[in-house]
Amino acid sequence: MSIRPAGEQDAPAISKLIQRTVREVNVRDYGEEGIAPLLEWNGETRIREALRSMEFLACEKQGQIVGVGGLDTMSGYLSRGYVLPEWQGKGIGTALLERLESIARSHRMQEVHLDATLTSTRFLERRGYHPLGERVASNGFHYIPMTKRLA
Repeated sequence: MSIRPAGEQDAPAISKLIQRTVREVNVRDYGEEGIAPLLEWNGETRIREALRSMEFLACEKQGQIVGVGGLDTMSGYLSRGYVLPEWQGKGIGTALLERLESIARSHRMQEVHLDATLTSTRFLERRGYHPLGERVASNGFHYIPMTKRLA
């Protein structure tokens, strides 16, 4: 497994990875109609924008991008953390999250925050993230704001 910075050339593969994961995994928590905002938010054009504005990482296994995640180094906002369904539970999400937290520390950030999908909440809680309140609904999409203090 290798984790590297992602570039604009990776946008098509990253968008496909996220779209597939949303359709196969997140759909269980949101239903078909509920995933529509996630699919729109993770189209190739939006991914290109994120790659230009964030510190974005890709995890590769056997020459294929199998996991991704981004960090806005100005605000500490984590975004688009996804791992292909068949690679989930193998430490990839944890490795990406730890690397992003390390980048945040290198920028002297005291905490990071994100808008967690219902699907990712348990994973994040096990890694020290805490909800900042109740579930939020925005544009038909439900998420849970979460934060973590960095040591």
